[in-house]
Amino acid sequence: MASEAPSWADQWGTGGIGVMAVKEETTDGKKDAAGKKSGKTRAGFNRAKMVAFIGVNWMKNLVHRKKKDATSS
Repeated sequence: MASEAPSWADQWGTGGIGVMAVKEETTDGKKDAAGKKSGKTRAGFNRAKMVAFIGVNWMKNLVHRKKKDATSS
């Protein structure tokens, strides 16, 4: 009867019952390309940054001028 059942080492060792199979990681182009930006995307993002920078500076100058005019009166 003991020969019919798997031994303790077979059940709980490295290759016993219920051992999860190791998943192999596939390297396809989608995973590698997801982190990289194309030239058009990068150019559009840089342009958006510049427009935001110019807008913030314009608002700062506008507020500064209003404060300066209010204190000089």
